[in-house]
Amino acid sequence: MKIIQSFNFLRSFFLLSLIIIVFNAQAQDSPKHFIEAGISPSSYRGDLNNSFQQWTAIYNVGIKFYKKKRLNGNINLFAGNIMGQNGRYEFNPDLNPSPTPNTYFKTTVIGFNYDLQLNLIKRKWGCIFISQGIGLMRFTPKDQNNDKLQNKLSTRAKGEDYNNMTFVFPTKVGAMFFLPSWYAIGLQAGYLNPTSDYLDNISNWGARKKKDNILTIKLSVYIPLNTNKTGASPATSK
Repeated sequence: MKIIQSFNFLRSFFLLSLIIIVFNAQAQDSPKHFIEAGISPSSYRGDLNNSFQQWTAIYNVGIKFYKKKRLNGNINLFAGNIMGQNGRYEFNPDLNPSPTPNTYFKTTVIGFNYDLQLNLIKRKWGCIFISQGIGLMRFTPKDQNNDKLQNKLSTRAKGEDYNNMTFVFPTKVGAMFFLPSWYAIGLQAGYLNPTSDYLDNISNWGARKKKDNILTIKLSVYIPLNTNKTGASPATSK
């Protein structure tokens, strides 16, 4: 149900954005900067999900630089939630006392990152690019009762503690397509690559050796900045 609600919101968001773009379409010079607003269906993989199964929403806003032909930067702010659940998860129940890791979590994430985007193809219709970024993310895993799991020491191995700030190294591939008036829509997919193994509050009692990760599929609307109305938009230029 949450997935359906997220995609219904996503559909409404982009329909409204396209309506605004159509009513404001005018010929402009090629912009060098864009405001980006988007939504990212996102899924976690870790000790409570061996594959990307449960999807939630992360919201994004940022600035995309578009001056250079090959290499440009992008500043991104993001906030949202990820979650995971495995009611049958347990860690070595033969131990005494038996470990009691959490079997459910919902984590609020908020952060920012800077990306370098390499344009593989850049034309009047738009571009296709790959990007590598670096940033910081704060995460707060909670249980079914909305209580912070970081404060529940019984859900982790003895003496185990963690910091709820982590570096992220987003790796993505994406495309940007121009509409009239140099507005654009975009699609990106990739991984946030956090350095923490505690997005789900589980590490030493975990069943996976790899760190937790987040897959994101970002749909964006780009609003042009620093343009004038004397040039030709990509929809009218030859």
